[in-house]
Amino acid sequence: MRISWSLALGSLNGVVEEARLCEAEGLDGVWFPDYQAPFSEWAELYVTLTTIALKTERIFLGSFVTDFLRRHPMVVAHAFASLSHLAPGRAILGVGAGAGPAIHHLEYL
Repeated sequence: MRISWSLALGSLNGVVEEARLCEAEGLDGVWFPDYQAPFSEWAELYVTLTTIALKTERIFLGSFVTDFLRRHPMVVAHAFASLSHLAPGRAILGVGAGAGPAIHHLEYL
């Protein structure tokens, strides 16, 4: 059995410290949401996972959940390929349909 943790939303430094604590406690991985909220205190997904990869050694790093309505699939593929080179075997791409507000907004475009 593998045990992972959903990281709290907050400052980049706080999230990275939480991930380091998870690794120190023996958890197998961490997940961070792909929530796009400019000007919020929440860190951006790719920046967060890259920073965690540089500050940890073994835990897996997962997106919780990326949707292709708001992010172009090629950009997502490139980002996770780059993350996989930085942290081989540790990057997990979680893909989903997206949250209700994102989908409803697209109906009006």
